[in-house]
Amino acid sequence: MDDPTAGAVCARTLTPEGEVSRFTVRWRGGRLTEVKSGLDASPGVRIIPPDHILLPAPVDLHAHGGGGIDAADLINAPGAEVTDLWCRLSLHAARSGAAVVVPALISSGPEATEIFLRRAADRPTCLPGADIPGVHLEGPYLAEKHRGAHPVDRLRPPDRAEVKRWLDVDDGALLMVTLAPELPGALDVICELTGRGRVVSCGHTGAGLDEMNRAFDAGVRHTAHLFNGMRPMHHRRPGPAAAALLRAGVTCELIGDGVHVHPEMVRMARRLKGPNWLCLVTDATSAAGLGDGEYTLGGRVVTAEGGIVRTAEGDLAGSAMTPIGVVRWAVADLAWTLDRAITAISTVPADVIGRDAGRIEPGRRADLVVVNEDLEPAATLVGGRLAWGEIPEE
Repeated sequence: MDDPTAGAVCARTLTPEGEVSRFTVRWRGGRLTEVKSGLDASPGVRIIPPDHILLPAPVDLHAHGGGGIDAADLINAPGAEVTDLWCRLSLHAARSGAAVVVPALISSGPEATEIFLRRAADRPTCLPGADIPGVHLEGPYLAEKHRGAHPVDRLRPPDRAEVKRWLDVDDGALLMVTLAPELPGALDVICELTGRGRVVSCGHTGAGLDEMNRAFDAGVRHTAHLFNGMRPMHHRRPGPAAAALLRAGVTCELIGDGVHVHPEMVRMARRLKGPNWLCLVTDATSAAGLGDGEYTLGGRVVTAEGGIVRTAEGDLAGSAMTPIGVVRWAVADLAWTLDRAITAISTVPADVIGRDAGRIEPGRRADLVVVNEDLEPAATLVGGRLAWGEIPEE
């Protein structure tokens, strides 16, 4: 019987030096087994046309939904519909070129948060599209002044007892929590989460330099959507963005939609952090991959117009971007090489969540995407399994 996680292609792909060259790539059991320079026309090797390229598939580290689905729908849907929602989220991500998506719930009440985590714990183990290795709670422990689109009535002080309840019901599904480290009780929560192997991210914060450094000392190694939802940098009050940019070993997210962050600020961040500590994210809402119209974020109505998503009050509320759309933006608007863009949306976020992917080299997971010259996905492979599309052949 054929192994659906095995295969071989000969394609243009990225070399370790970031150049594009022809390689033969083989995988079995979901992992890459051989990456060899040159053309191999052996039986069973698919020859991908030269107007396509094989890349490490994006890891959508921070997405609230997509394809018309909001992460909060998983809370409110009848039990019989929940599996379908997980599958639809998985397929939307794969259509968008991603091998992995981590759904993020915005600040929600205690009961709703626990329902979300229970349903994440019970998500299907075999999804049809992208993998969903776990979920992200963005909030509810956020600074009110920097809450952005988070409802003020759902914010609350960090509570270690509540976090312990989360960890009692999540069965390991909770991968990441974003919080404001300056809030009373935040350091205790950070220690609880990092001590249990979860990623803690600083975001929606007005923290000063010292407060951020205390959080880093306590185990925080990530920052959510740098510059957005945080006190701005000032020459006498550096604030959270400067603290994250200057701290070694801390990754920084940036929303790659050309709206949330000016391109020059992205270039500055990359120059300070270097290529291995900067990641691009979608911060996608349910509008991602669809046209203008009304959608939901955390159960509240938001409006997408011209690719920009806003609340009823006119504030930015996530994005309508897809992972491969972020790659196109980085190449077109930032003038990044394809290698830089893929490092930021695949390699670095994979490292953040401990996914052994993001690089085309033996031993790594076969999380791959084939794109055409316009950087549109033709096929997405997840652990070597064809999750969406068809691999083009000469």
